[in-house]
Amino acid sequence: MKHKWKVLVISALLGLAGCNQSPQPTAPDSTADTTAVNSTEITTPEEAAVSTLPADAPVYIVGTIASFPPFVLSDEYGKPKGFDIDIIRAIGEKEGFAVEVITSPWQGLLDMLNSHERDIIATGVVINPERQKKYDFSDPYLDTQWMGILREAPSEGKPKYDNFATAVQHSTKFTTQAESAGVPALEALIKGRTDAEVIEVDSQFMELEQVIRGEADMAYDISRVLQYYSNQMGDYQLYGLINPDSEVEYFGYAVKKGRDDGLVQKINSGLKKIKADGTYDKIYTKWFGEAPTK
Repeated sequence: MKHKWKVLVISALLGLAGCNQSPQPTAPDSTADTTAVNSTEITTPEEAAVSTLPADAPVYIVGTIASFPPFVLSDEYGKPKGFDIDIIRAIGEKEGFAVEVITSPWQGLLDMLNSHERDIIATGVVINPERQKKYDFSDPYLDTQWMGILREAPSEGKPKYDNFATAVQHSTKFTTQAESAGVPALEALIKGRTDAEVIEVDSQFMELEQVIRGEADMAYDISRVLQYYSNQMGDYQLYGLINPDSEVEYFGYAVKKGRDDGLVQKINSGLKKIKADGTYDKIYTKWFGEAPTK
């Protein structure tokens, strides 16, 4: 098994909180790049829901990072948008609170909950036992597994392989993001093979570029991110195969450990409501290109 490191220029393939009092919504950081949101973006401006919140509705500060598509990314004005942002906005509409979204680096972001700088963290946070010791989480709003992305056979216009194991067996060049969980995951997947090569790149987008260019047979990463990017690259006949042996992971909204003002309960209640009335499905389809599997 060999390793390569590649740094590519993104091409034009696409044109491309510590007291016993009940916490109150965190005060905004006036020095941060913020955007206050009181409405739910669904698919187009014409379809965007008009906020029904009163002017004195509580405002919770949502912390996120600048870019982790499709969970969060920046619009043309540099303001945060994405699946996580749309979902928490919609939840707020159902539960009577507004959100103000502030972007910060990932390092130290979760700790801002315990220092009362943020009320909610919304940036594709995977719920795991280590994090649950430090923070409280909402019910999961999305799951993910590991996925391989390949390109259809050009002459046939259909997937070359119909199951993950066969695709791995017949692939020799694999790509994933450097210094990520994808590297050991791939190493375990192709352990013992002398014909297999791991190409490490700087982003999930670049993984798919490698496949499109024919420099890799398979990109391997978490399914939700690859699903989003491959839908943006519909002209390149990409298709995905879930690794059925990979662990199912769950994303949730994080809040301060032990927070007792009912914020987690509000988020969970609102999540149930937007799933019941179809709002969740609309947002999911907007970001993942298809309706969620029931």
